[in-house]
Amino acid sequence: MSSPRDVFFTLARSAQAVDGRFFGEGTLRLGPRIIDSRRCGEGDFFIALAGEKSDGHDYVEEAFKKGASAVLVSEDFWSTRGERLLSSYPHNGFIVVPETLKALQKWAASYREAFLSETLRIGITGSSGKTTVKEILGSILTHQGPTGMNPGNLNSDIGLPLILLDLPPHLEYAVLEMGVNRPGEMDELVEVFQPQMALVTHIGTAHIGPLGSRQGIADEKRKIFRHLTPRGGAVVWAGDGHKDYLLEGISAPVLLFGEDQKGFKGATDLGFEGWVLHFEGGDFPFPLMGRHNMHNALAAVTAARHAGASWAAVAAGLAEQKPLFGRGEVFPGPVTVVADCYNANPESFLRGLETLNKLPWKGRKLLVAGAMGELGGSSEEAHRSLGSQIAGEALDGVFFFGVSSRPAWEAASSGRFHLFFTEDYRSLEAEVLKYVRPGDLIYLKGSRVTALERLIEPLRSFHV
Repeated sequence: MSSPRDVFFTLARSAQAVDGRFFGEGTLRLGPRIIDSRRCGEGDFFIALAGEKSDGHDYVEEAFKKGASAVLVSEDFWSTRGERLLSSYPHNGFIVVPETLKALQKWAASYREAFLSETLRIGITGSSGKTTVKEILGSILTHQGPTGMNPGNLNSDIGLPLILLDLPPHLEYAVLEMGVNRPGEMDELVEVFQPQMALVTHIGTAHIGPLGSRQGIADEKRKIFRHLTPRGGAVVWAGDGHKDYLLEGISAPVLLFGEDQKGFKGATDLGFEGWVLHFEGGDFPFPLMGRHNMHNALAAVTAARHAGASWAAVAAGLAEQKPLFGRGEVFPGPVTVVADCYNANPESFLRGLETLNKLPWKGRKLLVAGAMGELGGSSEEAHRSLGSQIAGEALDGVFFFGVSSRPAWEAASSGRFHLFFTEDYRSLEAEVLKYVRPGDLIYLKGSRVTALERLIEPLRSFHV
């Protein structure tokens, strides 16, 4: 006998959930949801989405040839190419809608209503730290009860609904990261997930280009609080300059995190080994280095305790953390590499410099500073300010990379260290390898577009 979840993912029921039409056998069970035709396999359900560079509708037939059993397509596609394809693939299914992305989001919202209505749904957003806080909070809650969360940072208008549809039904907790890089995107995410508890890590300058200003970022982020309930609430950094604006008009519980929060008794910095966090519930090892990660842990613990997590669950969740890709990974060797290069904005760069400064090290300290992206009209000013800050740091060598980092290089010219700038990766790698020597510590920090992780393997293989 089919379960309610199995019925939900039939062709007919899914078409009903998105107010679409279906063609084919209504009882056809839709398999894993795929948006990249190259990854399609036997029984998959291909969702044709129109992107900036390509349109998934151009690959529907390819998806069928690779084994997809059904597709979600637009009315425009169906009216011009769909009926011909149905005659060629009579045993396959089509769901036809006006706009496939909107349909995907509506499908996910319908799933949430059907299977996650009793789940405590927790949304996490902010200018940085979202993924790390999500991982810590999810780990803690997993030790308390059945918990689902998005893998990696699949947090967009496409990624979040896809992940929501993959969550098991009737969880105790669902923890989803919710990222925005354009006005109005949070509206879409909130209506899909409707978080009852929402956490804002902080309001900074990440994505300030498309959102215009810090105030524009705050305007967009505060929408995450739209569906709070007494069981949930708003979790905000006590030191955030936009705190009062974010919390304006909220009647649900308000929970502030930070080093002065109730029940927190301080932390012992262990350098590369992370921290020991001292709470009223005990002393908890936490293996992620940097003060910013200590703050991420405080945010997660605050939310977890309000959600009902025991101190035992907190201890287990904190202890099992490992650095995510490009977020404070440490690679020991003749040259020790710290890869903090998944992304960068002015605030996270300063936190990275603080971490580098405080790491105990007998040898030389070097910094590879990649350009910061998505800063819009404030890019030159932000890079120049960063360069001025770096000029005063006690470093032995600084290597700037990327065209946008030129103002930072210029501003750092008064620094008392070896200084280099290039727009070419091969030149960067050659200069770094020429300058480093055994016993150096080198810190990689830059936006995703600079892909500084390319330096890791050459540096790990370094020998005199």
